[in-house]
Amino acid sequence: MDFNPGALIQTLAENAQYITGATGAAVAVQSGATMVCCATSGITAPSLGSQVELSTSFSGEAARRDQLLRCDSVDSDTRVDAESCRQLGIASLIVMPLHSAGRVTGLFQILSMQPHAFQERDVSALKRIGGMMEAILPTLTTDSGMTMQDAVRSENPPKPRRWMRTPIGVPISVTTLRSGVPEEIPGRTRDVCEKGMGIVLAGQLLPAEGAIVEFLLPFATQSIRRRSIVRHQDGLRHGLEFVDEMTEQSPLQREVRTPLFMLPKILAGHQ
Repeated sequence: MDFNPGALIQTLAENAQYITGATGAAVAVQSGATMVCCATSGITAPSLGSQVELSTSFSGEAARRDQLLRCDSVDSDTRVDAESCRQLGIASLIVMPLHSAGRVTGLFQILSMQPHAFQERDVSALKRIGGMMEAILPTLTTDSGMTMQDAVRSENPPKPRRWMRTPIGVPISVTTLRSGVPEEIPGRTRDVCEKGMGIVLAGQLLPAEGAIVEFLLPFATQSIRRRSIVRHQDGLRHGLEFVDEMTEQSPLQREVRTPLFMLPKILAGHQ
């Protein structure tokens, strides 16, 4: 497949929205004296091609100060235009400057319809994915004649699964041990079963790489922690297989197996 920077930026924006649970994500890049939205995802994201108001807006302040800015509530933060945000359905947001050649050449933002929607793990995810975007920015131009609608990536056919999984998206923390130093990567599950899970991470793991995953299922009383191995990887999407066995003596045996086994019925009963 040909290298398509626009498609990669779009994919990263979509993954950022999913991982952080945002209702919108957008990327704007410099075009002359302004910045133009070149990638969007979600219902609260601005439209493609829209310009960022750099002189007075919250996003513009992030660019001028060259600093990641977080607004937990548009109703109480005087830096934002609360009325404009309410009209767009935005209650909280984070804006991160993107750099190329040592200067700010873009903006990356996630938005939510809920106040206080983002935590430090979401800031960490934004920084990680923003770093990937910065590696692509030098190859991305807004006047290339290619619209983001043309930059839709070709999805690989889904791989056959050995075990039936339940679709569910909950925050997950993945810890790897690289160079002897633990590294924690935030993400979100796509589906889960007793034997493994599909996840989207704010970073890439290698096939056959080992990791510790920790997550909390809906209606569970305590988090689940499992040793895992990467069975397949496509960009930021990963398929993990649990490699530790739960025994009858394990204190988490009932708490883990029962929620996973009953999860489809539990979720169906709470819809």
